[in-house]
Amino acid sequence: MNNRGTGGNSSQPNLGRGQALASTQLIKAATNMHHIDELFLWVAHAIVQNYDAQVVQLWATQTNRAGQYFIQLRTMVRQDTSLPQHVVTNNQVVAVAERILSERRNYLLQQMGSVFPPYQASLLARYGLNYFFSYFLSSNTLLPPP
Repeated sequence: MNNRGTGGNSSQPNLGRGQALASTQLIKAATNMHHIDELFLWVAHAIVQNYDAQVVQLWATQTNRAGQYFIQLRTMVRQDTSLPQHVVTNNQVVAVAERILSERRNYLLQQMGSVFPPYQASLLARYGLNYFFSYFLSSNTLLPPP
């Protein structure tokens, strides 16, 4: 998310307009999409561009051939492509994603230290990643493989 603080609520009227614009753009783009991962990638890019998010990851529960569930990173977009991938995709990040999916809950904007172990929070902070936000969306439908 955006690391810079904002004063007041002057951006609130723009938030609604941004969502409406993004919805219109999504409807246009969706006509050319053939796989759910294309939608995920579009949404991740839209969040990075419209909300100044530094990193967006979309995770989903999958099943293997034995019917066992596991989580999988379906898409990731980084605003700064020089950010090393191992900083934002590692065992600690997987553990947080698993916890979010198992708890089936959202996390409002929080400091990384309240979500990640100290070492991981410190590593993320070195790259200017100071805040965390998650949104949980559920469906009984399983997604096709990437």
